[in-house]
Amino acid sequence: FAHADSQQPQTEGVTIPFRERRDPLPGYGVFHTIVNSLTTGARLPLTDRLEWMTTLSWGSAHVLRHAPPGLGETDTNSRDLSVESTLEWSTGPALRVLGGLYLLRTNLSQQIDLRAVLGEGAFRDRQGSLGLFGDVEWALTRRLSLTTGLRYERDTQRRDGSIAGTAIVLPI
Repeated sequence: FAHADSQQPQTEGVTIPFRERRDPLPGYGVFHTIVNSLTTGARLPLTDRLEWMTTLSWGSAHVLRHAPPGLGETDTNSRDLSVESTLEWSTGPALRVLGGLYLLRTNLSQQIDLRAVLGEGAFRDRQGSLGLFGDVEWALTRRLSLTTGLRYERDTQRRDGSIAGTAIVLPI
């Protein structure tokens, strides 16, 4: 498990006179970021030549951007979950065959306040990924091996939302 909580300005600057190291009109945003993640794995020998392995990962992030009113205040939340499972078969040092499956799901929601220039926005993103893969490693000699592999990947992405002001609606 890992947890991080940080806050930092979007940018820092200085203006003349540089010796004072100040920017009297910063007007920039400040990001507050909280991230949590958890990864675990399992390994199980099925026979003396066949092994199953799985890795599971979960994460969440919450990002706030504090800015002058109407100039980009945001609230973003993201969650992701992934799993990778493999089977590895080996005849010993001469041949190794590995096949596996990878799945990823990510969800993100965001609200943004741009009322001073455009309007307010709300978005939702969903992404998914499926991967099937395999590789073969053949030891030609003790110091030389040949490895080949294939991967099939299918990714999806969907975004819903818009920025709406008094005179315009922008679907994004």
